[in-house]
Amino acid sequence: MTREQTLVKLAELQRQVRELREATEIPSLERTMHILDMYCHMARWELGDITALIPELECSEGASTAPSDASPRTRQDCAG
Repeated sequence: MTREQTLVKLAELQRQVRELREATEIPSLERTMHILDMYCHMARWELGDITALIPELECSEGASTAPSDASPRTRQDCAG
């Protein structure tokens, strides 16, 4: 698997984890999804995809808002 393919999969996984986190009303599940989000973020950071050190800052530190072409840096969930 190429770096780009890995980044695309990680970004999609992170999007799904955030969706689950927002949808749950169970505190323990919300916390688990938060931890998964951090691990996805760390993996993307280690691959040089993002510069923010914590997931909550991805949008505010200028993460890419490239067109939704399935590129790993697309941050559609930053709009809200």
